[in-house]
Amino acid sequence: LDEAAVVAAQFGATGMRAGDEMTAALRGISGVAAMTGSSYSDIGNIFSTVAGNGRLMGSELLRLSSRGVNAAAILAKSMGVTEAEVRKMTSKGQISFEMLSVNMPLEPTRHIPVRYPT
Repeated sequence: LDEAAVVAAQFGATGMRAGDEMTAALRGISGVAAMTGSSYSDIGNIFSTVAGNGRLMGSELLRLSSRGVNAAAILAKSMGVTEAEVRKMTSKGQISFEMLSVNMPLEPTRHIPVRYPT
């Protein structure tokens, strides 16, 4: 809970107000952290960077990818476009923080590859 309070304060510093948008973003962080085994503060840092920039940048896509989250695939599926289109939109600054925070928590476990014991 302390980590969520820190991230909420970081969101507040970006101009986000407490309410539904912040609650959804905090829940999204929780889901991504749980599915990747990352700390809440680690994923919260990525989300707060995007919130501060106002848009998703390629560096944050890479940061999520390095933690096992194919954010481009998740966004593509939820937006009804291809991954290539998401990457192009990202490079043009067209993926807002709201688009990320609203779409990332939508059934994130679908995007985790199943690993069978060998």
